[in-house]
Amino acid sequence: MVVISEIPDDGDPNKKPQEEEVQHNLPTSFAEIPNDIIETCIATRVRRCHYPELSRTSRFFHGLMKETRLYEKRSSLGLAESVLYALIRSPPHDPPSWYILHGNNNSRRLCRINLDRAMPLGCAVVTIGPEIYVIGGSVGQNMRTSGVFLIDCRFHRSCSLPSMRMDRYGAAAGVIDGKIYVIGGCEDRPLPYDCVEVFDVKTQVWEMCGLNLASETKFVAYVVMEEKIYVLDAQKCFAFEPRERKWQHWLKRPWYRPCCVVDDLLYTMLGHFLFVYDPKENSLRRVRGLDGLPILYDPKKKSWRPAGAVDGLPCLVYNESEMANLGGKLVILGTSEQDLWIEAEKEAVKEAHLWCVEIALERREDGEVWGNVESATLVLTSDISPSIELCRTVTI
Repeated sequence: MVVISEIPDDGDPNKKPQEEEVQHNLPTSFAEIPNDIIETCIATRVRRCHYPELSRTSRFFHGLMKETRLYEKRSSLGLAESVLYALIRSPPHDPPSWYILHGNNNSRRLCRINLDRAMPLGCAVVTIGPEIYVIGGSVGQNMRTSGVFLIDCRFHRSCSLPSMRMDRYGAAAGVIDGKIYVIGGCEDRPLPYDCVEVFDVKTQVWEMCGLNLASETKFVAYVVMEEKIYVLDAQKCFAFEPRERKWQHWLKRPWYRPCCVVDDLLYTMLGHFLFVYDPKENSLRRVRGLDGLPILYDPKKKSWRPAGAVDGLPCLVYNESEMANLGGKLVILGTSEQDLWIEAEKEAVKEAHLWCVEIALERREDGEVWGNVESATLVLTSDISPSIELCRTVTI
């Protein structure tokens, strides 16, 4: 503990003041305050995004930020919040890296985080609470792997988990009843084949489900909805029911990528239009209230315009974007490019942008879903076009 006192009146800085003269200047020690009170104060008064700055102020706070008790306190008080993690790759050779979406609405920004291991290409990813599970993928010279590891997003630490029984690349995965189901992604083999493994998070054991799959081994997209895992390959859609251990045919017409689920409704895009699928009605409809998602951004007027309204402005490429459910709102990360003229260098350069579009959703009594674009924010700028591999939301 550091004690700061005034210099004695005689001006001698080396003279030690008497103990009784400085007692009234002693700050209150955190050691004298019960930990439960400190944790409650931080949980209720400090936003989670400010924890890194707080941990650098003292050893006490640095140690506290490494404890799970603070996050358990947040959860018990109902203060846990949804945080968006995006896996972004800068081609051609850089491995993908994780970014966190910070801020609110028009103040959004993406910040890169450093992990102690690289993300394999073509891995399946699921989230449980504050944890991201990374399953399979490709390592080395396009070699499938059975490896699995976990990322604890509270501390950005990773640890290895028991490997699967089969090597997988481009598999589908979902979490139901506390178990992780992984479908497909195996090496090419005659169809049908035994393709589903299940991982019990509590026992840390993998088991084969004994189910055959007459489909491709690599999937385009997958979501969990109504306790089923919906999978999209290059031609069709189907659903897997873990509790009954059976397959179910779904839409004759496939949905599209990107896609995500909000309140058991599947949202997807075709062009720059947003659609919603209701599994109970087996219907795919346009989301109302949107004439089209933001396409062109005018930096001078700081406003969005419909496609084709203005030439020479950056255009969001939605078919190369990703979607996520962030606290009940639909978030879309999309890329755009713009040619810039650098006067000092007398040359044109291409600048890549990554945008975050946030949409509030409302389901009305007639069953129609209405959407409202609340913000469209530039969250990342790069001189290389970024590739958005996926987005996932964790609860911290």
